[in-house]
Amino acid sequence: MDVREIMQKIEHQYSYDKILGITVREPEKGKIVLELPITRSHLNYNHTVHGAVYAGLLDTATGLTIRSLTGQPSVTIQLNVHYLAPGKEGDILIATASIWHQGYKMVKGEAEVRNQEGRLLVNFFGIFKLKWADTRSTGKEERA
Repeated sequence: MDVREIMQKIEHQYSYDKILGITVREPEKGKIVLELPITRSHLNYNHTVHGAVYAGLLDTATGLTIRSLTGQPSVTIQLNVHYLAPGKEGDILIATASIWHQGYKMVKGEAEVRNQEGRLLVNFFGIFKLKWADTRSTGKEERA
């Protein structure tokens, strides 16, 4: 199954991304770009994008990038999100992720969100565990 087929399967299968309005803009092996048009429902009481929206978008972008490289799902172990500038209603958020270390069980990645004008709004560092890493040796799927 190639990267585009994986992304199509994921887009049709998981409702979290649909609820937020996330779409896959560029599905390539090792580079997944996501897009999210900001509506009123994404805003906090300050009328700016809620921090959880950013965290979910960045987590999703990194997880999909990991899957595009490894063919395996992953679970998030740690998120470190840096909020740099506010997003607002009408913005189009563009998330890109990259992997900077991959071990047998763990993957470290980083991601960022920019608006349609290229302004950096948020960056992120995360550690992810490959979900099936232990199944090859034991034959049992490890629960995360």
